[in-house]
Amino acid sequence: MGSSTLSPAKLKAYLSSMKERYLDQSSSSSSPSEETTTTNPPLTANDALIGVLKMELLLRGVLVEDENKIYKQIQSSIGKTLLVDDSSLKIPKPLLAGANIMAGRITEAFYHQLKIDSNSSSSLPKHLIPSEENVGAIRRAKEIEDERWLVLLQRIPSPPSIDNNNSNTEIGDINNIDSYFNAILQIALGYYTTAALIQSDTPPMWKKIWDVWTLLEKVATSSSSSSPEDNNNNTQSSPYEAQIAIENLIRIALLKHNTKRASELQLRLIQSYLNQNRIPLSTASCNEYKSKATITQSFGDSITQDLPPLDRKDIKRYNADKARSTLIACQSYYEEEEETTKHGKEEEESTTTIPTTIDSETMLYQTLQVEILVAEEDTNDEAQEIEISNQFIERATILRDTLIATWALTFKYNLNSNNNNSKDEEGERKSSIESGNEGEIKNLNLSFDWVYQSILRLKDKAGIISQKTRSYHKTWNVLLQYILPILKEIEQQIAEIEKIPCVDEDVKSSNEIRIQASIEWLNRTLGNDGSRNAKMKLIETTVSILPDIFWMLIGDGDENIIIDPLDKELKLVADILSGLIHWQEKVESERLQREKIALTVGTQESSVTKITLRWQHAKESALCFVCQDDNASIYQITNDAISRSKKKQKKGFLLFIQCLVSWSGFYQHPWPYCTNLSDARRLLAAAKSDLGRPLTVSEEIFFISASADAELLNGGFVQNASKQYSGVLGKLQQDDDELLVNAYFVSLLRAHCYNGLARIHQADQEEEYTYSDSINGSQTKKSLEILEDLDVPPVVHPLSIWHSRSIFEASKAHELSVARQLTADSLIRFGRFEEALSFLKTAVADSPLDADAAMALGAFLLRVAFYVHKERNKARDKEAQIHLLKAAKLDSSKPNPFALLGIWYEEMGDSKRAQGCYVKSLKLDPCNPIAGRGLLRLASNKEDHIGLLQVAIDKNSPLNGWAWNAVGLNKAYNDGDDDLAVVAILKALRCRDVSIPDKEMLGIFYKPPSLSNEVNERSAALTDLGMCYRRLGRFTASIRAFHASIDAAGIDSAQSATFISCAQVEQELGCFDEAAEKFARVILRNDSRLSVALYGQAVALFSTAKRDLMDGKAGAAFFSIKHGIENCLNSSIKSGCELKLLGDLYSFGASFPFKVFCDDDNPIQDMEYCFQKQLEFVTRGEEAFRSSLTSFGDEEDMLAIKSSILCDIALNILLQAQLMSSIEIDSDINSRSQKVIARYDRAAEAFRQAIEYNPIHAPSWCGLGCSVLKEDPLLAQHAFSRCVQIESMSPDAYANVGFMYTSKLAINASRSTMEALTQVADTPMMWMNCAFILEREAERILAEGDKCKPNDSISQAADAYRASLQVMRHPEAQLGLSLTGRMLHSNEETKQDMPFSNLCTLKRKDCHSFMNEYMDASFSANGAASVFQGVMSIEKGSSMSTYAMWQNDIFMKGKEMVGFVKGGENISSKSLHDASITKLAVAVEAPIEVDEKKKCASSVSTGATNLQRQIWNQPDRADLWLSLAKVFIENGAIESAKIAVSRAAFMSSQELMSSSRINSRTLSFVDSKTISEAISLEYWLKEIQTKKPGTTYSLQRALMMNPGNAVARQGLLLAEAKSE
Repeated sequence: MGSSTLSPAKLKAYLSSMKERYLDQSSSSSSPSEETTTTNPPLTANDALIGVLKMELLLRGVLVEDENKIYKQIQSSIGKTLLVDDSSLKIPKPLLAGANIMAGRITEAFYHQLKIDSNSSSSLPKHLIPSEENVGAIRRAKEIEDERWLVLLQRIPSPPSIDNNNSNTEIGDINNIDSYFNAILQIALGYYTTAALIQSDTPPMWKKIWDVWTLLEKVATSSSSSSPEDNNNNTQSSPYEAQIAIENLIRIALLKHNTKRASELQLRLIQSYLNQNRIPLSTASCNEYKSKATITQSFGDSITQDLPPLDRKDIKRYNADKARSTLIACQSYYEEEEETTKHGKEEEESTTTIPTTIDSETMLYQTLQVEILVAEEDTNDEAQEIEISNQFIERATILRDTLIATWALTFKYNLNSNNNNSKDEEGERKSSIESGNEGEIKNLNLSFDWVYQSILRLKDKAGIISQKTRSYHKTWNVLLQYILPILKEIEQQIAEIEKIPCVDEDVKSSNEIRIQASIEWLNRTLGNDGSRNAKMKLIETTVSILPDIFWMLIGDGDENIIIDPLDKELKLVADILSGLIHWQEKVESERLQREKIALTVGTQESSVTKITLRWQHAKESALCFVCQDDNASIYQITNDAISRSKKKQKKGFLLFIQCLVSWSGFYQHPWPYCTNLSDARRLLAAAKSDLGRPLTVSEEIFFISASADAELLNGGFVQNASKQYSGVLGKLQQDDDELLVNAYFVSLLRAHCYNGLARIHQADQEEEYTYSDSINGSQTKKSLEILEDLDVPPVVHPLSIWHSRSIFEASKAHELSVARQLTADSLIRFGRFEEALSFLKTAVADSPLDADAAMALGAFLLRVAFYVHKERNKARDKEAQIHLLKAAKLDSSKPNPFALLGIWYEEMGDSKRAQGCYVKSLKLDPCNPIAGRGLLRLASNKEDHIGLLQVAIDKNSPLNGWAWNAVGLNKAYNDGDDDLAVVAILKALRCRDVSIPDKEMLGIFYKPPSLSNEVNERSAALTDLGMCYRRLGRFTASIRAFHASIDAAGIDSAQSATFISCAQVEQELGCFDEAAEKFARVILRNDSRLSVALYGQAVALFSTAKRDLMDGKAGAAFFSIKHGIENCLNSSIKSGCELKLLGDLYSFGASFPFKVFCDDDNPIQDMEYCFQKQLEFVTRGEEAFRSSLTSFGDEEDMLAIKSSILCDIALNILLQAQLMSSIEIDSDINSRSQKVIARYDRAAEAFRQAIEYNPIHAPSWCGLGCSVLKEDPLLAQHAFSRCVQIESMSPDAYANVGFMYTSKLAINASRSTMEALTQVADTPMMWMNCAFILEREAERILAEGDKCKPNDSISQAADAYRASLQVMRHPEAQLGLSLTGRMLHSNEETKQDMPFSNLCTLKRKDCHSFMNEYMDASFSANGAASVFQGVMSIEKGSSMSTYAMWQNDIFMKGKEMVGFVKGGENISSKSLHDASITKLAVAVEAPIEVDEKKKCASSVSTGATNLQRQIWNQPDRADLWLSLAKVFIENGAIESAKIAVSRAAFMSSQELMSSSRINSRTLSFVDSKTISEAISLEYWLKEIQTKKPGTTYSLQRALMMNPGNAVARQGLLLAEAKSE
């Protein structure tokens, strides 16, 4: 049907049907409880959308009769004129307006239905408009550019955000859903605006526009908010875009002369002006076409575009001016209302029920006055700022007072309602109030919000001013006066809660009662949802800002301003903040449980945590300001400050005031609960960061004084403290004019500094000073002069955080007490006891009611009576008791008088009363160090006081070290738990009463007089700590603890047990010299621990001797052994251990060279005599072992010990046999002495006896094998094997088996044994046996005729000897390395390379050094080695420069040794069969190429003629005769060769024995090679003539001189073949 045929009647009927179909059905579906007669099905979102489309068609003049054809009708209607724009139609305006109203209502119904669907499915229905049916309509709308149909036919994809230009988002996205809702509401708003413009004098139409704008604002706010806190901030009810609608409503109300309604609307209009939040509106858009107009403008909203644009610079000023003009328009009405309210206020307050109507409009009027002033202040210039600021304070104060009155009335009503009604009635009443007075509650919340905003604004202003000037008291005081009434109201409400039975009856503390009442008050005031609404913000801001205000007020630059104490308010704030923290935790826990979620970082948990930390910070700040002299609070604050400083948390001024509280040196002992110097320094370092304002002069002085006092703690730099005290004194003098108002404070600080300086100088004072010359005396005198003339003024000006008069009185008393004590200490130090006594008595007389003075005098008398004068004086003793009793009576809350009375009764022998006094003192202070120690001393069973100790250590006091020490000893010696004992003792050492008792004023009383001279407790605790560490195996820590104990007591006063324990641990770590030194200190004391020290030092010396002998220090080692033997002989205890150690010391004598046994007065003695002395020395060990054996019984548990001692006896006998074998240097090896055999037999028998006692004693089997090795090798092999079976890791058994195999030429078996030994231990014997195997291998290769390959074996043997020396410097390894090295270097010297030859010379010197070390360290005689040493010495002397001063000495020493070589009668050839000589013979059997020998420098031609001519000129040259002999041999002239070689051998020997210089002419160089070659040729020539084997001694001599002599080697092989 077209618009031309549309009659008003049809239109009206169609509207009725639409209303019945969509609106009545919508209200029916939204209210299912109401009865309805309609037969239509429930309205769905699709139905509502069809209704919107039908209404749009209707407004274009098209009536839809068949909904199935609606999309065809839409396509045909695109581009048609709207009815409102068609002037040809005669439709009444009310009917047209009603049609637009109907369209808007149906659109709203569609919106609400979509809301219901999206809440249940979190997405929009995807089949609202069938895409296949509206494609043509959309294409047609795009062509015609019909914006309204484009909006209705396609879903809006872009979210309603000004900054979001993305239009391709899927509809399922949450932002896209909100965008679609925004678009639907804009469509409805367009319809309503069209209707209002048609009939502009109809209020409901403008009200509808206002409501939709409000709903749009809610939708925009909910989509942009990220937290519940943001949602609760939306307390405005008049959007900025609704101001035109509100202006029209005001116009209509004024036309009707409804002043009240107009005034109310004017307030909403002001809200609209001041509401700067713009509602983001979506625009009509499509892919090809985008309109700049919003959807609401496309559907008829032509009034919103008249609003001022957002880009205007003066928009805020413009809106503020309009708000001010509107406020003036309604001012007269609300002033009359305020006057009426003022007169009826008393009547309302007297009623017990809430008024029927809350005067919310008046409250809103006052709130808007404040808000307008804020807007004007933000936009006006500085000239008007002061005037506006004053107006703001005035209006904000009025708003605050109104809010407080209304809040108080509401609270009383709710409190009475809750107390007088059941829960059901309470819920109904609350629901009724909330539903009936929603506007009033909303305005009340708005007032809460603007009072909160006013507080923040006043704080910001004060902060800005305080940054510009030091005089900012006024601004912060304004803020203080603004919040104090709010705090008072909160206090009154909490007091009302305390009156009702809602607090736990078990809670007795007033603070705890208030905290519980605060929690209950928060539950009643804020509810349990935890939402941060305006009331919540106001409460938390008011209570948390007070510490900041007080901090800024006390820091004002004007010292003449007196700050009133706020103790009551700050305590209230602390209690409320505690309640807030508990309430927040409870609410958060319930929310988590209710939502069943686990919070993670970045969610609501982070914001809740930050808020809680902010509250905790404010609470701790408030407590710092009110703690004053509450030591429990000071203790807690100190711990919190230390913990915070370690975490490096910056908390503004909190750390500074916590530092001052922790110091508290203004009125008591500085740093009372700071047990560690590092903690105090850390607090001071963190205190002056991020303070918010500069420190005042007094605070600066306090801070410097605190730093100086900290340096007087244990470990501080007293020099720095002295400088700081002097600096404070100078600053006090310099700033005297500025501090005139605090003259009392100046005097107190000066006295404090003088007392500090006195403590420093008293510690450094020398004994020879007189008191009059003492610096300490002058400092305390100044302090006393100041304090004695000082009176507390009637009015005391606050000093930073301290403002209590009792604090200032305590300050004087404390400083005076300290000065008197220091003076008395100085007098006592110089022996002027009577003056000290007179001084303190005068102090008591001046202050008879001063408990501290009586306490000081009583303590002094007790010290003098019991600690200074050892003799008893009844009168003096009684006087001390009287004053201590007086001190206890004057102040029964102090524990020290009772503790000292306990000392008095204990010394008098009254243990019962002493225990009673100690118990009383510990009740007052469970950590009292005097009482605690006294009670433990008197306890018969210390375990009875475990509970007492537990209470003491739980207090975390700096003076409970005695308790921790007792707990540690109990854990160590009763429970056996050294780990916990270490923890406890370490805690004890950190406490002042253990670490620095001398710095405590009553530290002398920690020990009774009878124990005053004993070692200090710190040293004893460190000793116990060292013992615990030792038992735990932490030896390094144990030694550190023992050393610290010795340092703490002093080296002369330390306990002998500490030295012994430390020495024993050092022995276990191998620090034998240090251990021996500590044992020596105990020996010098000659106390009860002498025997233990003698034994311990003997053990240490034994270990030192072993180490020194390995290092080649035989003399030092032997001295240690003799010293150890003396200790054992001097010990008063002759137990089995001492005797066994004595036997070990004697037996170790077999390891020394025989030279150390020479007499000191005659070191050059017969070798056999020295051997006899060594044998006698070792034999004494057997006697000691047998004495030790007799000290043990025949019990079964002693069999293993007796077996071990029998093994030691057998080993000693075996050593005797070996020594006797080495002494027999002139006897035939095949006819050994019967004594030696007897000793070996005795050793074997002793080993067998040890085995009988203990068959599995491995050393006994090994010793048995060594004893029978030469007599019964098979038995020895069995014994060694049995030892390995018993103890698979025994290296000696493996080594002995290997040596035995090597001696029997079982090379492969020996090599396998050594490979097994490498898996057991790295011993020198293993490498030495490997060297022996390689030497035998070289011998075998040489016997096979290969003259080159043995070099490799010899080189490997030398490497094996070196490896052996790396493990231990064994003499036999030194000998082997010397011989093998010499042989290798002799071969290399044949090369014609001068640098290489020089290198070989150096290596040859090394071989000589090893030979010398062997001769010095060997305990057996080796004649062949002596000969070889002499040859090396001759070579060394000959090779040195002729001008070297020691060249001749070395040469002559070598000649003396070679004396054995000449003639050969001194060394029998039989001696070559000695083991060492056998090894020497093997070493020299290496092939040397004869034709590679180095020729002499003056060698002659091979022709006999030339040689004969040279011999004629130089007849004394042996080398020429030797060359001539070679020529004769080549020519077959054997006789001539024999004569020539004999002459060469004789001459070379003579030259070697003669002086190095004859007649100032240097002799030709004759080395061992020339002599060796001459001797070997002489032997060969004799053999050729005799044709029978003779002695090979000459060949042996030749090989010793030159191991590389091939002629001599071949001669030996030939002689051996002939003998076979």
